[in-house]
Amino acid sequence: MAAGISSLSYALPDGVLSHAELQDRFGKDEMDRLIINTGILSRRVCLNNECASDLAYNAAKKLISEGNKEEGGFHLLQVYRGLPKSTALIKFLSQEGIKQLLQKTENFYMQDNNKLMPEVDAELWFTIEEKNNQINLTDKGVAHLSDKTQNDTFFV
Repeated sequence: MAAGISSLSYALPDGVLSHAELQDRFGKDEMDRLIINTGILSRRVCLNNECASDLAYNAAKKLISEGNKEEGGFHLLQVYRGLPKSTALIKFLSQEGIKQLLQKTENFYMQDNNKLMPEVDAELWFTIEEKNNQINLTDKGVAHLSDKTQNDTFFV
């Protein structure tokens, strides 16, 4: 059995912090040392109204437009399970063939009593199931909240 990367895509936040802005925060010496050691001149940062689901949506959209429907459908399903009422997602689903791709992908991962759905939810902190009116914390979400409370039995 061989393992490998089947596809790769990215989405960068729109915000950029320049060297000058970072220098105001951390000082000239610290920023000069950073540039010498890493070569980084600016950093991408999320804007106030931008979150990780927006980046996941953009990456899924890019994969689908490049023709990689399987991987794009997987990430589209992740976005749908995390924020099904996202305005950008609803607009994208109205395009021809996209909703069918989402349904096909969802059916694949739901077969055999949701056997494969943990693969989709692995990177999410919570899922929203509109059909059942439920919000469920994933293992990753429970771990994050337990870390913040310093109590591993907080959510039992």
